[in-house]
Amino acid sequence: MARALARLPFTLLLEASILGVALSLGLFDPEVGARWREREGFGWPSLVEGRYHTLLTSTFLVDDAWQWARIALLLTWTVGLLEWREGTRRSVWIYAVTNLASCLAAAAAQGVAAALAGPDIVFAQSRDVGASAGAFGCLGALLPTLPARWRRPLAGLVLAYLALKALVFPTPSSDAVHAVALALGYAFRSRPER
Repeated sequence: MARALARLPFTLLLEASILGVALSLGLFDPEVGARWREREGFGWPSLVEGRYHTLLTSTFLVDDAWQWARIALLLTWTVGLLEWREGTRRSVWIYAVTNLASCLAAAAAQGVAAALAGPDIVFAQSRDVGASAGAFGCLGALLPTLPARWRRPLAGLVLAYLALKALVFPTPSSDAVHAVALALGYAFRSRPER
């Protein structure tokens, strides 16, 4: 067991950091989580306010216990599996680049929306928290490496999830971040297994 965990230092550190921040700030209380989202969440408003550090701090925040549980599972099955298969260095690189680039791309889209439709539209004012952007980036890099019999069905499920999530439980800022991160991660893909 210890040998297996030793192959996942980045995943374990990321998961432990998120849990530690959540517990120390009381983020499992939804009211507390919402206040921290407004204060340290990332999005176009953060850039306008000059709060660039929120690009990093937002990664370690959650809205509530339910979001923490979802992110913990997502990180395990995306970042953890990529780290297991391709190593820590590659996983950290893919996570960091896709997290950064997808969040900046979504913030730019929010800025365009604010310029075209007015700064008060919900999409332009939203802020995102959580580690899911980089996790979707790792998922995008991981999918093409799966055996051929699993690749298409799982890719179809992921795309269906993204589409249905955006339609049924829309959170436009994070939905945009997830889609961009998945595509960027796919661009980092390794040679598929046959």
